[in-house]
Amino acid sequence: MDNNPLKARGQYSCNKAVGVKYQIIMVQQAVYSQLDHHIRLFFDGHQVTETTFDQGPILEMQPNFRVLCIQPGPKLGLWAYISKGIWELGDERSEYMEFMILSPKSSTRCVELLAMSAYYHHTDGLGLGHTYPVGGPWLENSTCDHFLISLPYTLGPRLEVCQVDEKNIHIYWALPITKREREYKVNNGLEALEAKLEEKGLMYWKLDRPSVI
Repeated sequence: MDNNPLKARGQYSCNKAVGVKYQIIMVQQAVYSQLDHHIRLFFDGHQVTETTFDQGPILEMQPNFRVLCIQPGPKLGLWAYISKGIWELGDERSEYMEFMILSPKSSTRCVELLAMSAYYHHTDGLGLGHTYPVGGPWLENSTCDHFLISLPYTLGPRLEVCQVDEKNIHIYWALPITKREREYKVNNGLEALEAKLEEKGLMYWKLDRPSVI
């Protein structure tokens, strides 16, 4: 058996031997343990709790889905919500990834949005630069109703890349954007939108921020 834990993804239906299933479960648990350690180590000094989302199809689709809820602290003055389990949902062509939401306040809506993002990834396959609607303001009183999958520029590559054996799990930022910003990206490309966001000095933590377009 290949001992690379990331290659365990999708093998449940391919091998029904009890012994092999047990080994797959064990290597999957090793991935989750390393991912959890990576996130908690980066946010050392922050209070971290774990939760899940028990509504909708997420737990039927991915029983291992969890979210780490990270309180403000020395690394970041915002709440951070980071998924665990999305890495198993992509197809063989996709990167291994998890998603992060940064919020100015504690909100179970962020857990729901990560569950929604997991579903999008499972059905459509998300990646860097992809955008998708979230069914209204991402938080109450926000002007943003779409997410852009982005590098976690505000926290850097030490958080983004979690190495598991010879593979990497990437933690990408689900960045709230407006409908107009999303349309600008579709018409002009990701680099053009990112240039606009940088030029205008994006205040991503402000719920009522104006669109940069």
